[in-house]
Amino acid sequence: MKKNNILTDLPLKLNGNFLSLKEHQHTIPMELLTINKVFELFPDVKNTFNWSKEDFMDLFEGKLLIGKVDDKGGLLVSKESLEKLIEYRKNVK
Repeated sequence: MKKNNILTDLPLKLNGNFLSLKEHQHTIPMELLTINKVFELFPDVKNTFNWSKEDFMDLFEGKLLIGKVDDKGGLLVSKESLEKLIEYRKNVK
């Protein structure tokens, strides 16, 4: 079995002792949603699960959602991580 070495397989530029993500061309863009957009696109989170804006911040801080806090303190959530969390929540009784 051939071993893969990511350092030789990908054309990476190393600056010093770390890998600069800005120079990494194999990154995957994230679709980030505001909480209001989440409620609009995924009504189950509010109607069925009764999740509030504060619940989303708790899920983010608990590392159950991927996202970031913007300059104004609002949470932006990764659509993909939200979809996976919703799928998991629907399967848990």
